[in-house]
Amino acid sequence: MFNICLFLTPPPVVECGLPPAYPGAILEDRHLVETTYNSRLTYSCQRGLWVARGRFQWNVTCSAAGQWESTFQGCTSTCTIQR
Repeated sequence: MFNICLFLTPPPVVECGLPPAYPGAILEDRHLVETTYNSRLTYSCQRGLWVARGRFQWNVTCSAAGQWESTFQGCTSTCTIQR
């Protein structure tokens, strides 16, 4: 006989910690924040500010390395739309 429990052991939980803070940004759904691997958080800019390329919001994702990852470059007071 062999121990089947060895094969059913779940992988370790990867935790990214507290969500990052961005100047001029608001974390959506603050009360429902998951901070483990593959969790995705949505941010938006405060009224009067914009995300680059004319977008209103962006996402950050918890990576397998335990880091929040995003291409976000910050909120700006100028709306610029690239064509």
